[in-house]
Order: sequence, then structure tokens, then C-alpha cells
Amino acid sequence: MAENDRPTQTGAETPDSLAEKIRDSMLAVEKIRAENIRLTEQLASLERSKLALESEVESLKAAVENERTERRYYHSLATKSSRGWTWSA
Repeated sequence: MAENDRPTQTGAETPDSLAEKIRDSMLAVEKIRAENIRLTEQLASLERSKLALESEVESLKAAVENERTERRYYHSLATKSSRGWTWSA
């Protein structure tokens, strides 16, 4: 008795149901590939945004430090000037 001539068992897969499962699996793989491409592009975009934001943060830190330096300078001038002044009522 040839293998193809064997009677199908109850609950055994028919060629059509197997073909449908294979088709569904291939569609699922394609969907996952498309999602992978989309997520890869999103990751690249987020990495570019991260670099831009890190650069902006560094620029703002430098600006804050410059402001602090300037404030210290003017504060020291004000302190030196006020030592020479006398207050009279």
C-alpha cells in the first residue's frame, strides 16, 4: 500500500488545510518583516532625534555656564564696589 493510498485519520490535516496554514504562515512572516522594516526606520529616526537633542542639551549647558560665569563676574564687581561705598542716612 503506497503512502498516498493510506486512509486519513480522524482529525488529520487535509492538503487544503495544510496549504492554508502555510499561506497564513507566509503572510504572518511578511507582516513581521514589514513591521521590522518600520521599526528599523523608527529607530533610526529616534537615534537622529536623540543626537540632535543631546547636542542641544550640551549647547544649553554651555550657555548656562556662561551665564553663571558672567553673573559671578558682575557679582564680584558689585562686591568690590560696595566695599568702597559708605552709606549715610
